[in-house]
Amino acid sequence: MDAEQTSVSTKSLSGASILALHGFTGAGEDFEYLKNHYAKNCFWDAPDLPPFPLSALCKFLRERWEKLAGTPRILLGYSMGGRIALHLAREISWTPLDSLVLISASPGISDAQARAARRASDEVLAKKIETLASAEIFYAEWKKHPLIATQRRLPSPWRERLSARRAAADWRVWAAHLRLLGTGTLPPLWENLHEISAPKVTLVVGEEDAKFCAIAEKMRMKLPRSRVVVVPASGHSPHLENAEFFTDCEPF
Repeated sequence: MDAEQTSVSTKSLSGASILALHGFTGAGEDFEYLKNHYAKNCFWDAPDLPPFPLSALCKFLRERWEKLAGTPRILLGYSMGGRIALHLAREISWTPLDSLVLISASPGISDAQARAARRASDEVLAKKIETLASAEIFYAEWKKHPLIATQRRLPSPWRERLSARRAAADWRVWAAHLRLLGTGTLPPLWENLHEISAPKVTLVVGEEDAKFCAIAEKMRMKLPRSRVVVVPASGHSPHLENAEFFTDCEPF
């Protein structure tokens, strides 16, 4: 699909406000395909997430949200960004939130021991990142991780642009994200999902991402007014790996 092509989903979002939160090692520009697809009709903001503790990050994002004019009001989060979006969506000051879209997201780790173990492993990874001479060196290894290895199927020019952004990134921000916003650090929200009042919640997962498909189904049972969309021919980054299907399924 051409980035400039208009679809039914584009027209239905005329005048919408969308705040999009990226994943680990990511950047706001990772949503460039979606932004190009929707931006003619929407107020769109996809910031680079600063390495702030959760409370400060929420304040930063609320200020950006308040500058977006339009309805419906949509919060989109991918992976790490989806985890942050869940915390934001619980805040009363965010009402009305018309639609919450979570891509390959998790409410966290409920078991305290498992959470501590994840926090320890994230610290090991953060220290490894800090010992490297550049983001490019770390990303050359990280992109082989099974969770994101399927990003290699991203079409041109999106794949090359994403890789270039990773190579030029500040790897110290990635280490800080692990320590401040990692799954082992943020409190789990499994028992709080019923508090999210968005009238529409869409949980998007790639069909090849078995772990997050299972998480999405479990979340659906606890999240009011939610549905699961399984994107074919994709893994942990379905909005990038099969962007045409993602936009056609009208996730917002």
